[in-house]
Amino acid sequence: MFDRSGISNNEKNQRSAELLYIAPGFALMHS
Repeated sequence: MFDRSGISNNEKNQRSAELLYIAPGFALMHS
């Protein structure tokens, strides 16, 4: 079984990574 804290931690890391990559690209696209 998966460790709940491990999953939520992984989710958080993935979300911040997505923000790091998507936000600048989004800003560049709409600048």
